[in-house]
Amino acid sequence: MIPKEKVKESLSVLRGVKDWSSSQKDAILDKLGEVTGSNLTDLGYLASALKTTTIKKLKGKDLLEAFNNSMEVSDSTNAMKPVQKKAIIQEVLKEKLISEVLKNIPPGLLSAISATTLKNASDTTLSLDFLNKSLPWNKGQALVIIKKIIKSLKNKEDLSMLSTAVTGLTCGDIRNMSLDSLRTLAENENLTRDQVNCGSKVYFQTLMKAQNFSTLNNTDISQIPPSFLLYSPNFTELMKWNGSFSCSSVVAVLVKANPQLLPMSSGRRNEALKYIKTCWGISDTRTLTSDQVGNLGLAVCFFNAEDIQNLNDTVFVTSVKALDKCGKFKREVKDSLAAKITTVYGDASNWTSDNITELRSLLSVLDRKQMKMIKTSSEMVDILKGILSSVTKPVEFVPPDLDFTPDMSGVTEAFTNMVLNPSNLTSARRRRREACTTVPTEDQIRRLGEGSVVFSASDLKCMTTDTFKNTVDILGSLKALSKEQLDALKAKAIEAYGNETAKYIPSLKRIVLAFSLEDVGKYFVSPNIDMLAASGEYSDWLNGTLLLQAQAIVTNFLKNASAGSLDSSSLVGLGYFLCVFPPEQVKMLNASEFRSIGKLRCSNNSLAALKEKAKEAFGPVSSWSEELLQELGTIVAALNTSEISTLPESVMSYLTPQAVSVVSANVFSGLTVGQLRSLGTENYAAVSLEQRQGLSLEQLRALDENSGSRDSSSSKSSSEHGHVGIFLLETGVFNGAVSGGCLQASEVISAGNNDCPLVSLDTSAWTAACK
Repeated sequence: MIPKEKVKESLSVLRGVKDWSSSQKDAILDKLGEVTGSNLTDLGYLASALKTTTIKKLKGKDLLEAFNNSMEVSDSTNAMKPVQKKAIIQEVLKEKLISEVLKNIPPGLLSAISATTLKNASDTTLSLDFLNKSLPWNKGQALVIIKKIIKSLKNKEDLSMLSTAVTGLTCGDIRNMSLDSLRTLAENENLTRDQVNCGSKVYFQTLMKAQNFSTLNNTDISQIPPSFLLYSPNFTELMKWNGSFSCSSVVAVLVKANPQLLPMSSGRRNEALKYIKTCWGISDTRTLTSDQVGNLGLAVCFFNAEDIQNLNDTVFVTSVKALDKCGKFKREVKDSLAAKITTVYGDASNWTSDNITELRSLLSVLDRKQMKMIKTSSEMVDILKGILSSVTKPVEFVPPDLDFTPDMSGVTEAFTNMVLNPSNLTSARRRRREACTTVPTEDQIRRLGEGSVVFSASDLKCMTTDTFKNTVDILGSLKALSKEQLDALKAKAIEAYGNETAKYIPSLKRIVLAFSLEDVGKYFVSPNIDMLAASGEYSDWLNGTLLLQAQAIVTNFLKNASAGSLDSSSLVGLGYFLCVFPPEQVKMLNASEFRSIGKLRCSNNSLAALKEKAKEAFGPVSSWSEELLQELGTIVAALNTSEISTLPESVMSYLTPQAVSVVSANVFSGLTVGQLRSLGTENYAAVSLEQRQGLSLEQLRALDENSGSRDSSSSKSSSEHGHVGIFLLETGVFNGAVSGGCLQASEVISAGNNDCPLVSLDTSAWTAACK
């Protein structure tokens, strides 16, 4: 233990260390004593561990001064929890207007500013010079910003300065743009798929008014933004045309488009590849040269399983760099890639560090058996660690059909095996064994990170208390722990902290999920918002017996803080504990503080109670704006059929995909044809088979117009094919196929969206296909 005096003497050094764990920061801050406005700047990166109760005692002007006077304090906001950020914004807004706050807070705090508050910012503050930097505006904030400055966007140069605020442009805004402005807009990499879809439609409508396909030349084609070409409503017509432009000019544009703009199941992927092959005069990929594959760029992501298998070995090596950027692949393509990699690179036991470095995320297509064959060396460990750290999972909800993050679990397991060099016991046997043959060390846990889940419950019990204390941030963040492992870690926490366990609850994170009702009564006697903010991030509280513990924690919290007194930072901090508030307590919530909690997937009853509070706070559903829907998030999913049908068509694409994914099939079927047509490309990807099953043919046609990869001339026929999937579900034929693993949901939707043999198959054919 370092004496308080030594800590204070060393603060000039300690404040500059960016990589302290949260428990280490807490320990250092405890030694420093009371934090005031006068010593806030001295904290440096340690400021990220300030308790919410401490932040609320500080003056807004002192907080702003600290941000302006210390780069470390300013940067520390990036590591803060939402509850801390919200508390800081609350305090500074008590003394300063939002316009001044925007000029003086670090970017890490922008997410805590509500769209309503942002509406009060002056037009001079939200200038194009201010917006012309990569600031982390969310879509709700961007909508407010664009509404305020839209009249000042006079030319394409102004448009080019929007940076991340561009996501606030609505389709109505985009419809008024010239071709030059649309080209400038398309250059912004922050555009959403909905904006690309809208921009593409407007671009081609405008282009076709001025001229038709017969007059387009190579220069006209070269000016089409690649993303707009990929989403073109005239795609088939353009692809079939043999007029005054060459097909190679189309290919030159097409290969520059980002394939991840299209859903994984989109038929447009195959259409684009088919056009390229036809243009190049090849029937399959056998005849592709290395130069041609190099010219394809990321269009190699459109390859199907057969295309991969047919590639010449030398040509395949040329394609690896681009394939690495594709992310996730369909199962059949993944299998083909694994076979091809083995053919080209040989047995994994003979792979060199250069081979691993070259393959990078493509290692995700290999099975665990192949990965375990890679020889262990310190260099190989470092390379795998680098590859794993380069693959980041999305923080927000992403529909599966739009999630291109590769599954690196097999790579993680191989990396773990190299670090620990364990015996040949299987993972399941390791977790069951009682012998303490492995004692986790601090070095192992730090190197493994998430891979530390490999340690069995008995291993964790044998860990020293010092090792636990020094790595609790990592251990508390592990997502795949079994109940036995969590119980072992809880026991180790109580052993390490004893009577002070309650003080260290924020550091324990997921380990708290192992607390029994007795533990809750002992360690959550008088929980503060920091304790709940650290523990409330997990939806596990809503399942099974944990619900009782969550209710007990909330009951104890409300003994010292009435529901009506909770401010917006407290509501954000509660996380999933808010989902277990009794309905009568939800009714008491302060309507003016009620927002920014729309990422929770509460139970239907809880969402219904929160919806009623939202109606009280923001008025009738028919008046809810685009930015409000973004903030309310999943709460919108609790609207009943009559309520949801009153949402204006113009705001439908601003429902969040997560909200769409949890709307009941019954309520979803109550959406009007106009609402479904306006749902948006990203929300379309979040629609489930069950939701589609309840739609009429007319509704389904309208919904399918959101796919973003459908020709305007063929929407009717393809929608009818889409309804075949619904028919098969209704007859019970498809249910068995899907539940039996024969078909993925995305494949069913994809099949229905394209000219496909599904239409002609009878019941017996389906049954036989899945046997």
